Amino acid sequence: MPQFEQIAWPIRIGLIGDTHVHTSDWRVPRWIDEAFDGVDLILHLGDVCHPSVLEALARIAPVRAVVGNNDVSSLREQLPSRLLLQSGDVRIGVVHGHEPVESPWRTAKARAEAQFAGFVRVGIYGHSHWPEVRQTRGTLLLVNPGSPLQPRRSNRRCVGMLTIDDTIDARLIDAPPLGIATQLP
Repeated sequence: MPQFEQIAWPIRIGLIGDTHVHTSDWRVPRWIDEAFDGVDLILHLGDVCHPSVLEALARIAPVRAVVGNNDVSSLREQLPSRLLLQSGDVRIGVVHGHEPVESPWRTAKARAEAQFAGFVRVGIYGHSHWPEVRQTRGTLLLVNPGSPLQPRRSNRRCVGMLTIDDTIDARLIDAPPLGIATQLP
């Protein structure tokens, strides 16, 4: 049986993924800073692309991350492909969603569900840039916060919040409409 890393209970976890930032001077946009105010932990779901993202997020709360298919070599060497966490009796699995590569016809959601169904209570993934919180037919809650910077097909710029206490609550937090005021850090 794989080892689960124990984390706090109760806990509030900020979820972010697919930032695709390639500059060393990235700063957390104000709306994300406000959304993550008071979180105990931030999980980045891969495609960080530049370490400056993790450094900037770490100014808000401790950060854990998984590697994505677009991450630079230094991140590929440093980040795991999967995190297994446990808060109280709630098991959490975290992946980017691009693996396993031998099943390229599967969506990131299908890959995450195949990896985590019957194994964890909450499966968190990225890769698709498609924000979603979905309870499967079983007990698995799947969460994808989408992308805060590159929404692609969904046109929603989002992050997520996972709260675990006597209940499990996952929700998406949308960015404000684009405009001069929201683009300032």
